[in-house]
Order: sequence, then structure tokens, then C-alpha cells
Amino acid sequence: MPFPTKNHRHSCTRWSENRFDPPTGYGFDPPTGYGWNAPPPRLSSRKIPNGLNLFPWFELSYSRKTQPMPTCDEQYDDAIRFKDQGDFPLAASKLLDIIKDSPTHSLSHSALAVVMHKLGKLDEAIAHAKKVVELEPNDPFSYAQLSVICQRCGRIADAEDALARNRMMSDGGLH
Repeated sequence: MPFPTKNHRHSCTRWSENRFDPPTGYGFDPPTGYGWNAPPPRLSSRKIPNGLNLFPWFELSYSRKTQPMPTCDEQYDDAIRFKDQGDFPLAASKLLDIIKDSPTHSLSHSALAVVMHKLGKLDEAIAHAKKVVELEPNDPFSYAQLSVICQRCGRIADAEDALARNRMMSDGGLH
């Protein structure tokens, strides 16, 4: 008999009594819960805000989990990593992005003074060093950095003024 009859197929050992159950013995075992009469798996468990899942196959972009925005300090660490690797243009762009978001981040201005000097943008380097002094006028290091940047940029008189201010603050005003 080349083709089994309907009655023969139901009594065959390759098919169970329930003809909607998956066949067995054909080299595959279907995963648990995916029988012929089981509902199809959900393609997406995301729901729109009102609780309805109208389009389970379409993931809405706002329902995806997103990473939190990095803080200024995390962005600063990334920029310093680029600076240490010698990628000064990328470090400068990262630091400028930080300053755009947080103009009072003095560490970024301090690093930008060094990076701009390395890039040959001397006026911008001095401007950022002066911004550090403006943001932290009671910190002797800000004057020391201004002195070093001015000296490297060839402005010796400004460098000496900043160094004198640094010494005056470091000695407690006894100079």
C-alpha cells in the first residue's frame, strides 16, 4: 500500500491519537509549548502605555530601555582617555560638548587649555585657562596652570603675573 489511508494514519505509531499533536520520530522534537494546536509565541512583550498590545510584531522606539546619559565626569574621563592616547581633536570635541552642556565644569576648561595648546590654538588655550581662574579664583592651581599656559604660548608677562598670584595664594599672602 503506497499511501496510507486516513484510518491507517491515525492508528500508526508515528502519529498520536490527537492529529493536531506534532509528529515524533522524524528527527526533531518541537520545543515545549509549541504544539500544532498551541497558540503562536508572542513576538514582543512590549506594551503601549494604555496596556494594549496592538502591534506585537512592531517594537515601539520609546518602549525600548535606553542607557542613562553619561554624567559630566564620565564624559570628562572619556575625553581625558582620548587626550592620553594622543587624539587631541577628538578630546577637544568631547570637552567642548561638556562645556556646552555645563559651562561651569572647571576640569573641562582646564583640560581644554592643555588640548588647545597641543593643537596650536594658543588664544583659545589662554581663554580656557583664564576661565578656570574665573571659575575657581581661590584655587592656587588655577593660577599655576594659567602661568604655564601663558608661558608656553609666549606671553611671559601674563605668565609672571599669574605665577606671582599663585605664590601669593600658596604662601598665605606673605610674599
